[in-house]
Amino acid sequence: MNPQDEQADDRSGLNALSANASSADIKQYYDSWAEKYDQDLASWDYQAPTIAAGILAAGVGADQTILDVGCGTGLSGVALQVAGFRDITGVDISQASIDRARQTGAYVRLDQVDLHELPLSYADAEFGGLQCVGVLSYVPDTDAILREFCRLVAPGGLVVFSQRDDIYQDRGYQAVMRNLETDGACTVESVSDPKPYLPANEEFGQVIKVMYVVLRVG
Repeated sequence: MNPQDEQADDRSGLNALSANASSADIKQYYDSWAEKYDQDLASWDYQAPTIAAGILAAGVGADQTILDVGCGTGLSGVALQVAGFRDITGVDISQASIDRARQTGAYVRLDQVDLHELPLSYADAEFGGLQCVGVLSYVPDTDAILREFCRLVAPGGLVVFSQRDDIYQDRGYQAVMRNLETDGACTVESVSDPKPYLPANEEFGQVIKVMYVVLRVG
């Protein structure tokens, strides 16, 4: 069995998928993981979708349309549904994950997209809110993706996203968001302290944490 097959079996090597991985590599990785993804994440005490959905629900009405970016197998969509949202569109690069997300019943629409190819095929201000959890480590162009998020959300709406604390620093998120504010694209409402991300995962544990960022568009 080659190392990639071993990784597909146990998923202990999450950091083996480079932050600069190609779209094809990311798609293959998550397609092969889709069947066991929910089980593995539950075993690692993954709470990020619930936390992010709660943040979004505190600032956006439940009647708003929501874009779930990097929806995966639908854990984030279910969390948004539990938080009260009903009009949820999910997007992901992995078709196998989208197929499983469809089974949750949380989404009114699901589309396969590649976040390395912008702009996405949605209208300006099409959504009332946007959530992106556990995805942006694979999207190195921070300025481009955050501007795209702001384009997709109507003025007054929220963008809620997570980012690993180490990558947040390495990619200069603070400076990027300051430029977005200067340009009038959004206001940074909050940036959390680093929080546990996958506390029961042998690699992440208490070493790699995650921050939650809230942007108010317009």
